[in-house]
Amino acid sequence: MDIDSLRPHLSPTASINFATDAEFHTNTERWSTYKPPTPGAVVNVATEEDISATIKWAITNNVQFLARSGAHGSTFTFSALSQAGIVINLRFMNKVTVDLANSKATISAGAITSEVLTAAHAAGAHVATGQCNAVGAITAYLGGGLGNQKAMYGLGVDNMLEARLVTATGDVVVVSEMENKELWWGLRGAGHNFGIVSQLTVKAYEQVNRGLHWSGTLGYPGATENVGKIVGAINTLGFGQGKPMGCTMVWARAPPDFQPMVLVNVWYGGSASLAETTFAPLLSLGPFLNTAAPTPYPGVNSVNDFPSIKDGSKRMIFGTSHFSINPETIVNVFTDWETFTRETPDASHSIVLTEYYDAAKEAEVDIDETAYPWRGRNVYMLAVGQFTDMAYEGKVQEWGARFKSLLVKEEERTVYVNFATGDEDLEMVYGGKERLDRLRALKAKWDPNGAFSYYNAIK
Repeated sequence: MDIDSLRPHLSPTASINFATDAEFHTNTERWSTYKPPTPGAVVNVATEEDISATIKWAITNNVQFLARSGAHGSTFTFSALSQAGIVINLRFMNKVTVDLANSKATISAGAITSEVLTAAHAAGAHVATGQCNAVGAITAYLGGGLGNQKAMYGLGVDNMLEARLVTATGDVVVVSEMENKELWWGLRGAGHNFGIVSQLTVKAYEQVNRGLHWSGTLGYPGATENVGKIVGAINTLGFGQGKPMGCTMVWARAPPDFQPMVLVNVWYGGSASLAETTFAPLLSLGPFLNTAAPTPYPGVNSVNDFPSIKDGSKRMIFGTSHFSINPETIVNVFTDWETFTRETPDASHSIVLTEYYDAAKEAEVDIDETAYPWRGRNVYMLAVGQFTDMAYEGKVQEWGARFKSLLVKEEERTVYVNFATGDEDLEMVYGGKERLDRLRALKAKWDPNGAFSYYNAIK
């Protein structure tokens, strides 16, 4: 590719890296190295105009491209981007401004979740985000925007006010309730199909409890009987009743002896006394580890950092979403995970996350208001098969298939798009035929040639 012809159209602070450059690895590194994109170059954009110029150059020269911010998406559809293509690295566009007086925050294309939390706290505000610090903030919003704070403020898509979208022609359009209204519907839940959001404006709120939340980790031995008790306790907490709480149960093998552990990362949007009363059923089980404590707003996601570390591992993800799951079912899934990680040493770092959210607030919004199809679900499960040797690819895939089948019949499975593997039926990800047809019409209008087709694309 003659990428040198792009340089005159870029701003002075933009740059281009090739595989021989020291910065290339840093600017293309991903959370998962399983079937990753393999670009021939990376364009590090610094302005909206850079994004536009790069897309126009790529379309003119028939060069495939993929946008990157936090680089945690792990669908294997990324692998279709070859060395003949480029990555548009948004990470240097990470400005976040908060205007609490007007109840809004503006997020630039490459900002990650932790940067949004930090900026919001500095302004005395709350902004609904995902619960993983290192993930691209806008990309999380576009898929739906799951996170603990949706208990207070609703889904990320319900907090979006306006987007500046660089389309498949390189043109910039404003998308909101007032402009390009049908596209606004599709952007909120399937947004990665239609362009690159260079700037997103979202709602900002006055902080609760002066920005002091309650969060931490409760640790329990990874015995089957403990899992049943823990899940039973979680089921009594009152999810769905509008409480400002959330928790994520993680199964992992911890050093030094790598015996199974059950970790429960807890969050409460309020005082420690109310939190401890709310989570009493879990605390009464006598965790051997308890780090839960009052936590300033920028630190509320820190307990979830370890699963998102980029360490060069191959990772496959397998997701499901549910209104509820009974303890017996989860115990069966745990037993299979424990056996798999014990008998497959190269995949012993594989984990399972069960994310519990209060969905009462999001349920106040009509299901047809946005393209996000799984409104009202309280439980999202995600199996992460982590391995290093491709010889174990088949075993990880078999475990993922068992994980899904133990939880739900395949024809009844629903998957959050940001947890999709890449081989799911599109109705399973985007909703039923009527919703998918509506999204296909938008795709045909805004991206008829499929320029944005590397992340669980609508076809």
